[in-house]
Amino acid sequence: MVPDYLIDGISFEIMHDPVVTPSGHSFDRIGITKHVEQAGVDPITRVPMTVNDLRPNYALKAACDDFLSKNGWAVDW
Repeated sequence: MVPDYLIDGISFEIMHDPVVTPSGHSFDRIGITKHVEQAGVDPITRVPMTVNDLRPNYALKAACDDFLSKNGWAVDW
């Protein structure tokens, strides 16, 4: 089973390039970028934001990469 904290709240897939919003929520870069470009707000708080407000979440990326390296079945999940 895939831990919930590794799952993107937009695509519901394992994150490959997690970024964090100013409100502290993490999403996969592709999904959150598309959302912010269209809506212009944080999907959780609805506070205005831009793509430039996103920051890489290196710790979460390491956790995702570690999980995927130990659970090959999850790569295509």
